[in-house]
Amino acid sequence: MDFSSLTSAVDTGDVVAAMIAMGAIMIVPSVAKWAVKKIATFFG
Repeated sequence: MDFSSLTSAVDTGDVVAAMIAMGAIMIVPSVAKWAVKKIATFFG
């Protein structure tokens, strides 16, 4: 099986961007909760 055409079609930059996007999607909810808690305690 020759994967050269498949791997050349998928640019490395696209893979890195997709991984960063997945990481951001997973991290954002916890960061948002943390930020809300921080703001609430700051004004609390």
